[in-house]
Amino acid sequence: CWVCLARNLISDFDLNFDCTLKYVLNLPFIEPNKIGVFGHSLGCHTAIIGAAKNPSIKTIILWAPVANGCLWGYDFLENFNPNNNIYSMLTLPIDAETIYFRHTFSAEFFSIEDAAILKRLPLHFSVYHIHGTEDYVTPFHHQSIFRYENSNSPRKIKYSSLKNTQHTLSECPQ
Repeated sequence: CWVCLARNLISDFDLNFDCTLKYVLNLPFIEPNKIGVFGHSLGCHTAIIGAAKNPSIKTIILWAPVANGCLWGYDFLENFNPNNNIYSMLTLPIDAETIYFRHTFSAEFFSIEDAAILKRLPLHFSVYHIHGTEDYVTPFHHQSIFRYENSNSPRKIKYSSLKNTQHTLSECPQ
């Protein structure tokens, strides 16, 4: 939800993940060695980083992850559409807090290199990567980058490409 991102940094998501996982692991009905995490879009970054730090996570499911933040920025500029819901984040009223947010968020976002990072992380978790072929937010070629970067990795990664599917679950005809 890009509106939710309006005042949260990527590093905030990582901290929230750690707190949420700690809470979940303390629930009496949870089997701590059978944890799976689902991330969507930017949430995939949080899932990858969270899984890397937590050996209790055995699987992560990634729906439309950003392979590289700089590439995403290039894609965005190439395909800019003011009707896209991302545009609302870019047109927030300008004040000191918004300027700080945009600068800090952009620096964090453009430093994302999840396709390359994934191959260097511990092997205690498997990955299921899903991407829509008609994704207008994180273009489908990001999946190709994940495939390329991780082609020689011993990690178990399963890829699914959903035809005629855009960015969100609600836009999935399957």
